[in-house]
Amino acid sequence: MPRNRSLPPHLEIRRAGFFWRRRLPRSLRDRGEAVSDRPDKQSATRPKKVFLCFSLRSHVLRDAKILARRLTEMSDLVFAADAETTMAIAPEVQERLLESLARFEIEALERMRAVAAPRSREAAAQDQGRHGNPP
Repeated sequence: MPRNRSLPPHLEIRRAGFFWRRRLPRSLRDRGEAVSDRPDKQSATRPKKVFLCFSLRSHVLRDAKILARRLTEMSDLVFAADAETTMAIAPEVQERLLESLARFEIEALERMRAVAAPRSREAAAQDQGRHGNPP
């Protein structure tokens, strides 16, 4: 399925709501397992693709975009530090770090929404109109 270009990178919409999904770079992938679903030699030596995938627990596009940008920037920093070999952290620890930070960001946004004052009808209609949905 082609990616929706109106959404930020790594943001997907599914029936359950918005998800953030990002493939881990080769340096963080598990190199010990070989893909064995195809009998040819080339696929057996190719490492499998590993993704981080998190439900953003939201159906609101504005909140999902904010959170997706935060998660993308955070993962970009970790991946860049790993590529520059400035981060002396094992790949397993980096993956756990990214998962923990992503879960923290999602939980923080949920708490922020829970304590925020309700929006007025006018503000909600304006947000809908901005995203191309009729009120």
